[in-house]
Amino acid sequence: MSQKALLLFKQYKADRGLVWSYNFERNDPILIEVVEELGIKEASDALFSSLRIIEIPDDIEWLVEDFDGLEHVAEKHRCWH
Repeated sequence: MSQKALLLFKQYKADRGLVWSYNFERNDPILIEVVEELGIKEASDALFSSLRIIEIPDDIEWLVEDFDGLEHVAEKHRCWH
């Protein structure tokens, strides 16, 4: 997140009596509100991120996967090694 988005996120959490941490959920309603309010370009960190809001059907179990620092949303599935 951009510095501006992070400050707004912290402010909105505090205004609602909520505690925040850097380990927030990607589907946090306040995070989504901040990104929608500022817009993608202003909410993203110009060097390290390009935030997006996506719609996931309610019946889908999902997770955020990371590959070399790049994150994407994937449907949960079983895996055996």
